[in-house]
Amino acid sequence: ASLFLSPGSESFIVGDSFSVELGVDTAGLPINAAQTTIYFPPDIVEVLSISKDNSIFSLWPKTPAFSNSAGEISFIGGLPHPGFNGKGNVITINFKAKKEGEALFSFDESKVLADDGKGTNILVFIKGAKYFIYQPEKIGLEATTTLPRIFSPTHPNENEWYSNNTPRFQWSLIKDIKGVSFVFDKNPDTIADTVSEGLLNFKNYDLIPDGIWYFHLRLEDESGWGETFHYRIQVDTNPPYPFEIIIDNAGDSTNPKPNLYFETKDDTSGIDIYKIKIGEEKFIDLMLAQINPFPTSLLRPGNYKIIVRAIDKAKNIVQTKTSLDIDPIETPEINIWPEKYVAGEETFYIEG
Repeated sequence: ASLFLSPGSESFIVGDSFSVELGVDTAGLPINAAQTTIYFPPDIVEVLSISKDNSIFSLWPKTPAFSNSAGEISFIGGLPHPGFNGKGNVITINFKAKKEGEALFSFDESKVLADDGKGTNILVFIKGAKYFIYQPEKIGLEATTTLPRIFSPTHPNENEWYSNNTPRFQWSLIKDIKGVSFVFDKNPDTIADTVSEGLLNFKNYDLIPDGIWYFHLRLEDESGWGETFHYRIQVDTNPPYPFEIIIDNAGDSTNPKPNLYFETKDDTSGIDIYKIKIGEEKFIDLMLAQINPFPTSLLRPGNYKIIVRAIDKAKNIVQTKTSLDIDPIETPEINIWPEKYVAGEETFYIEG
């Protein structure tokens, strides 16, 4: 199953209100509950309200709540047997853009529980979101015939990867423009033809395949057709491959500092970072050079739940989990000791 935020990327003007949906995809397995905590940057955006309308859940052990001071949204939701199977909305979060910046939305430890009578956590994939907040004057990009200016509110940085596969392109038309031609393909050097598509100032595309794409725009005025301007976008909607965690305690179940091994790959944008959570500690970030092995800190005897997330450059996430048991050392047993001991007169000796 997967949890995801929609839209995955978008641009907004300071002062705008906008909505973000948290969705779930059960991947063919009925579910009856889910819980998560979503983090957002409270200095850039603030929550106005949370709506449970149209939610797949009807029971709320923990009603959706938010804190604009901590930048957190959390809930626990559920529904009776036979549960829900498919793709649906969990909650809708209404935000306001406060100031210019990049707003990254991420998840803390999350669960999606199967309707199997056992409460099995079947969550595997998580998809966060990335929103760009601009000052109003930076959205409008004036055009000239020879070099039109393109802006993509869904993919505003040509050098970054996005999980949004429904791109939008927009541009301004000066009063002398009488023709607009555009092409969208994977060739960086395509020249748009001289057949006008009409006096359009935007174009949307739906559900494009992953990869690097180019939007080519050309404008016509009284003097003829100008040069073609090219705009690149990079799309990756798929998470990294599933993987396993291998625990190496050097054959000693009492080893308080075992090594962990894990690694995966991502075909399109590549792995950006790993996150790991051991027991009740918070997630910590790991660069690629910090794994294989990853030595744990010194751990007391006990059972620890380990969660590792692999995050690609488009912020798609795959997570895996395992359990680590550290046994206590055996209690020492003393077999030989002196029945009488005089301090300072003899050596104290015990054996066991």
